[in-house]
Amino acid sequence: MINVIELENGVRIVYEMMDQVETVSLGVFFKAGSLDEREADYGVSHFVEHMMFKGTNKRNASQIADGFDRLGGSVNAYTSRDHTCYYFKTTEDTLSEAMDILFDMLSESTFLEKEMEKERRVILEEIKMLEDQPDELSIEQCTRLVFKNDPLEHDIAGYSHTLMNMNSDTLRDYIKEEYAAKDTVVAVSGKFDIEEIKEIVLEKLSCLRKEKEAKEVPLAVYNPSKATVVKEIEQTNLCLGTRFTTLDSEDYYSAIFYNNILGGSMSSRLFQHIREERGLAYTVMSMPQVMVRAGALLIYAGTAHEKVDECIEGIQSELLQIKEKGISSEELIKAKNQGKSNIVFSMERTQSRMMSMGRNLLLMNKVITQEEMLDKINKVTKEDVNRVANLYSSPESFSYVAVSPKESVF
Repeated sequence: MINVIELENGVRIVYEMMDQVETVSLGVFFKAGSLDEREADYGVSHFVEHMMFKGTNKRNASQIADGFDRLGGSVNAYTSRDHTCYYFKTTEDTLSEAMDILFDMLSESTFLEKEMEKERRVILEEIKMLEDQPDELSIEQCTRLVFKNDPLEHDIAGYSHTLMNMNSDTLRDYIKEEYAAKDTVVAVSGKFDIEEIKEIVLEKLSCLRKEKEAKEVPLAVYNPSKATVVKEIEQTNLCLGTRFTTLDSEDYYSAIFYNNILGGSMSSRLFQHIREERGLAYTVMSMPQVMVRAGALLIYAGTAHEKVDECIEGIQSELLQIKEKGISSEELIKAKNQGKSNIVFSMERTQSRMMSMGRNLLLMNKVITQEEMLDKINKVTKEDVNRVANLYSSPESFSYVAVSPKESVF
């Protein structure tokens, strides 16, 4: 059974006891991501996440890393466009020690300038790594076009010129403004003592401001466009993208099935047509980026330079086919079975359950149980998916990005 409580400091805890396991997964979710950043501080959310691991008043970076390794647990974090999460997985008997380290990081990090300088170089290398991965670069550049002129547009990692201008005060000011109790969720799944967790969360996160100022920024109007990134590589990397459904939409599951049928699996239309039938690409797929603010549907393919036009024509033909003729009952059955399996498989792990509860409560103010998800899947009809396909399958509504040695691909 999933339970939600709100503490005196405003932080919410969502938890699920699983007495049949010996592990526990805990995550702290903040509704603060790259879309909350000012232009001068692009990348600060991601920088803060990195620096949380680089020393507190009680531990240096090495002691933080060694502390989790000594417990036999795992710890990690991520920054997205709409939230940031710090999480760990450990055993019940080491939970207290793991929480002591994680909440020490979240409440007592020092952000020393010497540590910032080292981590700044690490992030700059992370950005360079993206530049050396043409597939990821095409996807990131296409995402920018889909969200052009919107806070969702800029790279999560930031840019060299913004990173170079940040200091410890920049990070502290961001935390003070964006890490607010009412927009913080602690999610726990596994075997644990909830009273112990409540006590630590109440003590360690009372430093957060109660709530942050609401930002009412209208979603930018989308206008499809094209771009080419010139790189001396052996293959042209294509990405097509358009606006898509949102996380809280009634069409969410219909849209997920549409993506699965279009290009989300080896039996999908794009994979079978572009790779298996025409041999135009080794990798071809569609993928959704779904948030509460907006969503994007992205289609990626890597193809020979001389086959670019043919590959684009093949993708467009599949979009028009699914738009004009719809999907089959067999395709929907297969997509539903894959969706159900993904949910059931993931919900066998404490970390997946924790992540699902934390994200849903933080971003949508509700928790969706496994039974509710399966029920929503069962209710999706072929007509629902065809209606979504009609909305998102027009080739002219897509933006096009190519990473290629050619200066003008389109």
